[in-house]
Amino acid sequence: MADFRIKTAHIGRTRAAPRRPPVQGGYASALRRVPKAMRRHAAAFASFLKLAHDITGDANLEPEAKIAQLDALERALVSGGGVPSWLSPALELKASLAVTGGSSLHARQLLQAFRRDAEGHRARTWGDVLMACRLAANPVGHHILELYGESADALAATDALCTAIRLLRVVQECRDDWVRLGRCYFPLDWFDAVGASPEHLVEHRATPAVRIVLDRMLDRIDRQLDHARALPGALRDPGLRMETAVLLHAARLMAGRLRRRDPLAQGISLGPLARGWVMVRARLALARSMAGMAPAPPSGPPIDPGAEGDQDIPGPERHPQQ
Repeated sequence: MADFRIKTAHIGRTRAAPRRPPVQGGYASALRRVPKAMRRHAAAFASFLKLAHDITGDANLEPEAKIAQLDALERALVSGGGVPSWLSPALELKASLAVTGGSSLHARQLLQAFRRDAEGHRARTWGDVLMACRLAANPVGHHILELYGESADALAATDALCTAIRLLRVVQECRDDWVRLGRCYFPLDWFDAVGASPEHLVEHRATPAVRIVLDRMLDRIDRQLDHARALPGALRDPGLRMETAVLLHAARLMAGRLRRRDPLAQGISLGPLARGWVMVRARLALARSMAGMAPAPPSGPPIDPGAEGDQDIPGPERHPQQ
């Protein structure tokens, strides 16, 4: 739900280098489940956020230029009027919100997160990481709930899922973020505690100290996914229920892979076999949940049918004390 990436917008600048996809699914796939009458409104939000993402992730732009473009994007969203053609996604979203009665707050919060990235903001503590997720991930889920007309009762679980997916992407892309953009999204005090620093993310293999930091983040992700587990059952729309069930299972599977493999040494993603397995598991879990037979939260990573190169399927692992 926090992955809103769709086709890259062309705005007359050098295109940012492509990034590895996070957990499969998200906003782009949710568009296919949106009722047809609302699909163009969902697409307008996605296009706006994709443009902001491309601006912030462009390694050829200086921070001041990124912030100036993000400011221009927000002005166009708020005031409209005569703007350059590359800002058209802002006008489209403004028009969409006028029709749906939605709030621009979600998009503006995300722009605030993009500005923090452009300025090189780093998290000192876990609380700083959660604050960043409130700006950079959770508003996407809020927008989706608003678009579908879902109850605010689902907000807490939605936030947990969006936060988990955001943090999975942090682990997946940690080396690329550091090498290409000089960004580190892990709490700096976690590195201090193990005698390491973000500079170690440049290596092609995680050191034992960096591995502790990675696993500590994965522990926190598991907790977020536990909180998000009730989300499908809290939603009225059947398509959105299915999408969130798929995301939950895909996130569990990805977290397991990131524990067993080294994201600094290799790109880690879910292949066709794993995605098919996720769909089957999600459908079964959703059916059980709707019938009041939801199983207890899993204590370890799920079976991974596409774990190429894994010697066996591990059980629950021991991790450092938090």
